[in-house]
Amino acid sequence: MLQEQCSIQLVQVQSNKWVLLHKLRMGTCMLRMVTGNLVPHQEQVL
Repeated sequence: MLQEQCSIQLVQVQSNKWVLLHKLRMGTCMLRMVTGNLVPHQEQVL
């Protein structure tokens, strides 16, 4: 159910899909840098 709703929303907002993906990528990169500096061994543990 949730996946179907997400797919429908993505189709409705297809014009802004790439912008949202870019923001998500930038956010994940920032989180990786912050978590990497705070907890360097987090990736190894996970």
